[in-house]
Amino acid sequence: MHHELDQLRGPNDELSLKLNTIKLAKEARRNPSQQSSIWKEIALVQRDERLRSETEKRRLTATAKAQTTYIKDLRRLLHLHENSAALESTVPRFVITDTTHHRLETPDVSMFSTLLQKICASFAGIDDILTGCGLSDMPMGVTSSMHWCDDTGELKYHQSLQKFTLPFDLDTAQKSCWESFNFQHHQRDRKDYDGVEDSDNTVALKYRVIRTLASGTTVSVMQRLVGRRFIEQNRVVGEGAFRGMHSTQTGWSCLRPMPDGSGTVGEVCVRQNPVLFNASPSAAREFYRFLQASLDEDKHETLTVIHKSLPERSVAL
Repeated sequence: MHHELDQLRGPNDELSLKLNTIKLAKEARRNPSQQSSIWKEIALVQRDERLRSETEKRRLTATAKAQTTYIKDLRRLLHLHENSAALESTVPRFVITDTTHHRLETPDVSMFSTLLQKICASFAGIDDILTGCGLSDMPMGVTSSMHWCDDTGELKYHQSLQKFTLPFDLDTAQKSCWESFNFQHHQRDRKDYDGVEDSDNTVALKYRVIRTLASGTTVSVMQRLVGRRFIEQNRVVGEGAFRGMHSTQTGWSCLRPMPDGSGTVGEVCVRQNPVLFNASPSAAREFYRFLQASLDEDKHETLTVIHKSLPERSVAL
């Protein structure tokens, strides 16, 4: 019914305009002395009608665009839901392992399933990622870079690369590195989850990060993390995905024995993808600094855990 009324409204407005124009024209013929003012009024009526038509056209165009975006979002969410449902049918249900013994909330099930699916799907391309970012030719050390969108000029992602050596065999090195991935330095509102497929090589947890920015504003961000270790012949590959409200962070790592057998070389690539809407440039810059500070803290704590868990020998970073 509403659609039919909209269809009839247009012809009705058009007929009303024609009727008003005819009445004013007749009045002009009956009163030649007032002809100029009457035709002026006709022009004003037509102008007002044209403005109303243009406004209506803009409204309909905006509505159509909004509906198109809405439909695309629904399709994307439906596709995500189907993928998550398929994954959940193969991955055992997550359960909280802390002392509260609550079950994992439904939103967390979908989030962790999505992150785990992303890790498994992108594992095949990890060699392209590590080679493409230049780690193979990079000397030992740490380097950071900003990558921007060509079209919009907005920040696409912040990338941090790290290459280091450990003077131990691959098995010893990978066990220490995997232990550090539990992020024990994050204990605020922390919940660890088990019940995932291949739990010996998978970690899933969430925690809260609270930091005071340079402006004095306190930022509180809930992070969800899923990581998986892939043990192959002569190398161990790790991949992790962090998901927060305003950013997504993905990390890839690889441990290989050194050619001369003197130890293990590690390569790490981390990319942070901030998602900001209608943020001022100053607010965006401050948020980027927050992300980088959080990443630096995690790297420092991770290396500390590796140092403590390895035998008493020197580690070159």
